[in-house]
Amino acid sequence: MIRLLLLLVLWLLGHAVQAQTQPWNASVHYPISIGDSFRSSNQGIIGLEIGRTFAQWGKARIGASLAGSWFATTIINDSDPVQENKYRDAFFSGKFFAEWDLDQAKRLHLQTGLGWGYQTSRFSPAFFDANGRLQGEETSHGPVISLGLGYDLTPNWYVQTQVEGMGLFGKSPTSYVGLLRIGTGFRF
Repeated sequence: MIRLLLLLVLWLLGHAVQAQTQPWNASVHYPISIGDSFRSSNQGIIGLEIGRTFAQWGKARIGASLAGSWFATTIINDSDPVQENKYRDAFFSGKFFAEWDLDQAKRLHLQTGLGWGYQTSRFSPAFFDANGRLQGEETSHGPVISLGLGYDLTPNWYVQTQVEGMGLFGKSPTSYVGLLRIGTGFRF
């Protein structure tokens, strides 16, 4: 048993030394909505992202990623009997990104991304209008742009914050949804 633990520790330490050269990363984040209509109606649950760098272009590392963020809201109607309506929203995006080192130690990183996003609601309608009425449709999609800042805690682990803007096409009354993602990730 001790030999197995020693081998596991040695493998992890060897992997940690090479993590900066590993192309894959996975992260978990807490999503916060920052769009006017969306902010008042939903609370973030969890978000996940997986990405891979595949090229070096000058000082930038180029890659692609897939991300998902989940939100939930319970709306209570003052009626007799009181009604609770549960709404669930999910945002998915696929994008290409570029990442640059901002310091000599290569621990602080700037990341920008451009891609396409998709929004789906478990119960339609999903957005509030200016009068507090729910409007919208079950799905919408549109372009995504993102800007993020990350800091390497160790060669494998990092923390990151990212702002993502999604322009939505469809019948929803809002044409823009902003997401702030705060989380941690692992390179492998």
